Amino acid sequence: MAITPLPSAPLPTDGASEFNRKAFALIGALDAFVAETNDVADFVDTASAAAQSSQSAAATSATNANASATAAAASATLATTKATSATASSASAQTNATQAAQSAANAHSSEVAAALSALEAASAVSATHMPSSLIGQALKVLKVNAGETGYALFESAALPRLYGFALSADASELMFTDAKTGGFAATDFVSWFIGENLTFSINNNELVIAL
Repeated sequence: MAITPLPSAPLPTDGASEFNRKAFALIGALDAFVAETNDVADFVDTASAAAQSSQSAAATSATNANASATAAAASATLATTKATSATASSASAQTNATQAAQSAANAHSSEVAAALSALEAASAVSATHMPSSLIGQALKVLKVNAGETGYALFESAALPRLYGFALSADASELMFTDAKTGGFAATDFVSWFIGENLTFSINNNELVIAL
């Protein structure tokens, strides 16, 4: 079960149009990325639950085997003390011993199945090279690690903001909008663009942008 890699993140050195293109592509891919990540998590949870169920079944079979072995020993003792019914008691003891051996064999098979299920669950997680836990990783993005051997969670490098400029109703003031959430109409602005980590000031009646 593969997770589609995210497109390249925008860089501060990119031009405005290239930065916007990369930013929108990255943001647009996040929904599918989250869905695929959740699918992998569901698969791992299912495999883990199956392993736990097999382990419980193995423990139950082992308990049954011990009980059958105890019953066989009791039958053998009864056969010894009751000489008159030695033949019948011996046959019963043999039957019980056979059942005990079969129960032990069944218990061993269940233990092997549980171990295989646990191994398959661990292999499923390892095969995806995904982080083992998402706890405490809110708002982080998945990237290929530095060794190119799997995936790791990192802080997002792209935190785009909307910067918009508009004139007041009497055209006497320049109105500035700086936001990273919400809905805006492009027609409300004389000029607008998407960027990050920018500051604005007026110097000698000119708009100054500082990176």
